[in-house]
Amino acid sequence: METERIHAVVLEFIRGLPDTPERVSNSASFEELGVDSMSTMDLLVKVEKEFGVEVPDERLPMIVNIQDLVNFVASAQEVDR
Repeated sequence: METERIHAVVLEFIRGLPDTPERVSNSASFEELGVDSMSTMDLLVKVEKEFGVEVPDERLPMIVNIQDLVNFVASAQEVDR
C-alpha cells in the first residue's frame, strides 16, 4: 500500500539524522525526534520529489509529526488521481 511506502521513506530519512532516538513514534513531533527546521525542509523536498506532491506553505504548521506528513501525502495523491 502507498501509505506504507510513504511511511518507510519518511522513517528512513529521520533515522538517518544524527541524534534521532532509537524508538521513533509516529505521533512524536519532528522537534521531539531531533528534526530541526532545516532537516524538516529537506524531508519535505524529498517527499515532494519522491511522491510528486507539493506541500503548500500554509499547510506546514499543520504537519508536525510523521503521521501528519504521511496522511497529507496520501490524501494529496488521492486527489491527484
